[in-house]
Amino acid sequence: MAMKVVHYHWKKILPDHWIRTAGSVGIHEEVTCELLENLITAVDDVIGQTIAGLPDGFPSSVSGPIFEGLQTKSAWAKRML
Repeated sequence: MAMKVVHYHWKKILPDHWIRTAGSVGIHEEVTCELLENLITAVDDVIGQTIAGLPDGFPSSVSGPIFEGLQTKSAWAKRML
């Protein structure tokens, strides 16, 4: 059986996409927005917890771009909501 594979580009996914997708399965827009806001608000704490859990000597050349990307995307999403 052939399956269509769809690749999404994370930086092109807008908060509205999450809201519409949630709505298509019966989740109300207000609930989705609240969940997105909670996720966005938690980013800095989650990054801090993750940093604390990294082993000594973990390369910042690996973790830094990931954390910076999360912070950038969460700031962008906050402006979009």
